[in-house]
Amino acid sequence: MADAASAPAAPAGGLRRELLSFAVIGGVALFVDMGALWVALNLLGLGVYSGGLFSYLVAATFTWYLNRTFTFRGVSRRRALAQWAKFLAANGVGAAVNYAVYAAVVTFGPRWPPGPP
Repeated sequence: MADAASAPAAPAGGLRRELLSFAVIGGVALFVDMGALWVALNLLGLGVYSGGLFSYLVAATFTWYLNRTFTFRGVSRRRALAQWAKFLAANGVGAAVNYAVYAAVVTFGPRWPPGPP
């Protein structure tokens, strides 16, 4: 199979399919992230900060795997671990912003669920 750099450009219908697939997977990943955070906090006993890192890694791995499998079908399937690591590295800035906003909300936002102080 061809690498991403040498893969032919998707035809117009293929590009629409890729964009739709990418968007749907990204939307589902939001719920994967929330579910993983719940698991981290309630089943694994992680704190809110380590739980946030855990849920991000689960959701990022979910999007990488599904996009690799369904959205970008022409990409090489070899060296999956290296591809995953490159994906996480390429998303590092977004991950840092995501985590910073999450940590700020957890630290400075209203307590949820509401209860006694």
